[in-house]
Amino acid sequence: MTLDLSRGHTQADAIVIEQRQQCVRFMLRHVIVHDRGAHAEQFKLIRRHAAWLSEFFGDQLGYRLVVERTFARLHKRVVSGGSPRPVLTRGNSHFDRRRYALVCLILAGLEDIEAQTTLADLAERVKLYTTEIPECDALDLDRYGERQAFVDAVRVLVDWGVLRLADGDDSAFVGGDGDALYDIDGRVKSQMLSCSIPPSIASGPNDIDDDHYADTDAGVNRRMRHRLMRHLLEEPVLYFEELDEREAAYLTRTLHSLLSSVVGATGVEVEVRKEGIAVVDTSGQMTDITFPTAGTQSHAALVLGEKIARWSQEWRRDETASETVAISVGDLRSEFDLIAHENKRYWSKTANKDNASRDKLFEGALSLLEALKLISVNSEGVVGLPALARFAAPEVQRPDDDVQVGADSVRESPMIEELALL
Repeated sequence: MTLDLSRGHTQADAIVIEQRQQCVRFMLRHVIVHDRGAHAEQFKLIRRHAAWLSEFFGDQLGYRLVVERTFARLHKRVVSGGSPRPVLTRGNSHFDRRRYALVCLILAGLEDIEAQTTLADLAERVKLYTTEIPECDALDLDRYGERQAFVDAVRVLVDWGVLRLADGDDSAFVGGDGDALYDIDGRVKSQMLSCSIPPSIASGPNDIDDDHYADTDAGVNRRMRHRLMRHLLEEPVLYFEELDEREAAYLTRTLHSLLSSVVGATGVEVEVRKEGIAVVDTSGQMTDITFPTAGTQSHAALVLGEKIARWSQEWRRDETASETVAISVGDLRSEFDLIAHENKRYWSKTANKDNASRDKLFEGALSLLEALKLISVNSEGVVGLPALARFAAPEVQRPDDDVQVGADSVRESPMIEELALL
């Protein structure tokens, strides 16, 4: 499904539409955009179309867009039933609970600091906070791991534009013999908190996170539209089985309107299948997880996913099998040893040097497939989801053992056999 800009639009209109689509895609990927650095040109477009963007995000997704002279901040809301996207360290490790807590405490420490601060001063403030909160372990600056966690949290605020390094080296602070000076952007700092109602009047944490809609038919419809639009634009796939009866009925009534809004505002392609809807971002501008791509982790996930998809197809062809067959994690791990052996010359040596390394690679591959909603992992094992079928290579018949099968013989298969594109 694509938007035909040639129908009813002048060349100038087409340029405006393309610019707005680019802004929407960019803001969905980068919730804070600044007037400096690599995003400066994109920020100019966002400011130019600020009014339209604010209306689109507010009406269609229930997001609040703030555009000021030097930055734009999109206040996203929770995607109900969506997959979490963890903050990453600069080494691409997922943030843990400790680092998330430190980010919040650092922001609290910055609240009454106006222009500049040092790492050492900020660390002492956070250390004091941690000693006053019973549920929080005190920040131990004598430990290397604690200093690293603290600097990881600070670096995230640098990436978001709250802090800007003015002098010094944060790595030296981690080593225990240095410090760094930061400028503070008060306006960006004030936009960090994103919640439906002020915490001071909330009844509890859940009240802060929950969206609030009018208890009317219009309010109910608005809630459902926001949930569906968020799921379409923020998640890899929307499976129909994830919807309750009311949402499914609403989607049936408004399908053309919803998908027209998605395509018109983003320029992406939409695939409507028997099991669900997938939004395909061929530009890659709003995709935070590219798959498949280069690297051992992605290739391991691709080959493992192909194996799961093949097994799932075989079970579906078996009329006596259950509709959803869970594969034992243990069986899958054993199969992964064979996969690792077959692909050892393509994978990094460190990822395949011993059982512990393969365990880590296996768990990472499963996590990647699950984040992309290609599989689900539960207490019974691993279940291949419908979208995984597109990565199942067909069985290839070889005339004799001497004939090699090239890459062209492997094709993507659709999520289901019957494809309906709007």
